[in-house]
Formats: sequence, structure tokens, C-alpha cells
Amino acid sequence: FNGSVQNLSLELLSVTRNNRDDIRYKSLFSKMPSSITGQPIPDKISDAKVMIQKLNNNSTDAIYVKHLPLLQTGVTELDEADKNYKNALENEKGCIDFEKLAQTTLRNVLVKTYGKLIDIKGKKDAEKYFKKSSTKKKKDSKANDAPVVS
Repeated sequence: FNGSVQNLSLELLSVTRNNRDDIRYKSLFSKMPSSITGQPIPDKISDAKVMIQKLNNNSTDAIYVKHLPLLQTGVTELDEADKNYKNALENEKGCIDFEKLAQTTLRNVLVKTYGKLIDIKGKKDAEKYFKKSSTKKKKDSKANDAPVVS
């Protein structure tokens, strides 16, 4: 899409001898082409649809006829990219929800296990067990954080 907009702009500028005030150029580009291409996808699509409508209205101009299908293809690709992005966000949200559920389940299991250990071994031994596990993790993480000497 970005290339299509830039190419259309460059071709119109070439024909109009770099006159950005020319009606042909100004009617399509109320904004600078870089402003159009630098926008978020929904805004690009909106601006591109306006440009496509203007190109359709002036379908006798050879430059417009040449660039119309390129812009239409670009909009189709942007629509597809936007849908893929939204799907990816939904999938990520689902993964985050699943992770939160898994953490809650694990926490519940640990609380029940701690309670059972207290019933079986007594509170002192249960605390020792969880303390050892926690201490081991701290030692492992410190070993992983140590700088590598070459």
C-alpha cells in the first residue's frame, strides 16, 4: 500500500512538474503522502478509500486508471493485515486468560498441599518443606544471573 501511494504521488508530481497545488494532485492528496502511509492501519484504510473514490470519479485520466487497481489491492491487503492483527490480539488475550486460570489452579493446589502437609507432618515440617523449595529456586536463579567469564 505504502509503495502504491508513493508511486501515485511521484507520478502526479512528475506530470504536474512538482506542483503540489495542481488540482489533480491536491484533490487526491489533502495530506502529504508520508502522513497517509505513516498512520495506523484503520486510518490508512479510511484515507485510501477516499482516494479510491476520487480515482473512480475521474476514471478517464490514464494515471488514475493505472493506480486504481494498485490502491484497491493495497486496501485489501491492509484489511487482511488488520484482521490478522485483531485475531492475534484475541489469541493473546485467550492465552493470558488461560495462564491466569492455570496460576489460580496451581495456587489452589499448593494451598491444599500445604494444608495436607500440616495435617500429616505438622506445621513446622510443612514450613521447612516449602522453605527448602523456595531457597533452592533462589540459588538456581542466582547461578543463572552470574556473569559469564570468557
